[in-house]
Amino acid sequence: MSNYRRTSKPKTEHIKKGFTVFQKTVATIGSILGLITASITIMNALDNNKNTKKEPTTSQTTIVKEIQKESPQEKY
Repeated sequence: MSNYRRTSKPKTEHIKKGFTVFQKTVATIGSILGLITASITIMNALDNNKNTKKEPTTSQTTIVKEIQKESPQEKY
């Protein structure tokens, strides 16, 4: 029965915790680009609201009438 006993193996490898410097750098750059994108989007939305209030929109409708002419029938 001693063969079936569970024994824990000693851990020889150190488990790294946390992120590497490269991962932290990529995350920081991604965060900065996200903030820049969000601020540009907000500024464009506010700018579009100002432009729509100043310029009234006018619409124009064009009616096209189609006329069909009868073709002469061929005689046999």
